[in-house]
Amino acid sequence: MAETNDKISLFNFELLGRDIKIDFTKHLTKKDKELFRHINLQKYNHIPLLKFFQIYSLNDKEEVIKFLNNLINKNIIISSKETNYFTCISIIQSYYINNNIIYLVFSDEITSSFKKGSFFDRLGLRNILFLEEKFSYRLYQYIYNNREDSIYISIEELREILEIGDSYKRFYDIEKNLLIPILEDIKNNGEIELNYQKIKNGEHKSAKILGITINRVISQKIDSTNNSSQFIDGLMAKLGNNIKNFSEIYSLFVKNIAEYGEDFVKEKVDYVLKNFDTD
Repeated sequence: MAETNDKISLFNFELLGRDIKIDFTKHLTKKDKELFRHINLQKYNHIPLLKFFQIYSLNDKEEVIKFLNNLINKNIIISSKETNYFTCISIIQSYYINNNIIYLVFSDEITSSFKKGSFFDRLGLRNILFLEEKFSYRLYQYIYNNREDSIYISIEELREILEIGDSYKRFYDIEKNLLIPILEDIKNNGEIELNYQKIKNGEHKSAKILGITINRVISQKIDSTNNSSQFIDGLMAKLGNNIKNFSEIYSLFVKNIAEYGEDFVKEKVDYVLKNFDTD
């Protein structure tokens, strides 16, 4: 029984606390991310050796092996000081070169992140693999953890998140060289659109900038809304007479579908119907 509970708690998002931090033992390079864009993100992938030569301007198999060995030694760290949680997972589990074909095998955790509504998808792990700016994933994870539509970040916090210390003395330099490119990167590769407002200690032009408020841009898509409504109607019909407060349950479905996806919500409803006495 203890073993089962350990397995459940290991991948329980709610037990990690709100200070979840994702980091890399070694940063992914642009070439690493380019590889992910040229293959299908699934457990088992393959790419012709000649195409690999072309993409990365490599000349022989030994250079390919060196590249892949470097990538296979890059791991992702997930931690939470609040709950004393720490785990280290590999990105690439193994690779093979046979008959001029490279076969890549992703780890189970990374494969899981490709499934909508899974534990690792809910951590935003899949998107982090594609963010292009060096520290985009830090700001992305900070915003992802908060789950709020509007988040205030002081200049001191921003410096800490981006690991810039006392460099970039002026906010203008942080904004131009880091903040704007990172927000654009998150929009293009992290599936979250954001804007920001500068918060000053006064109204005058030269007032000191204390921090920024980052806002999620909520896009309204009619087709998606219609599809979600039909999906929710199906869940409500499934629950039938077990629903005591229609509007409350409906609102709960809308919120959780927007945050976690339809697959996750359906899985939870099926679990409740299967495991709890609803009479």
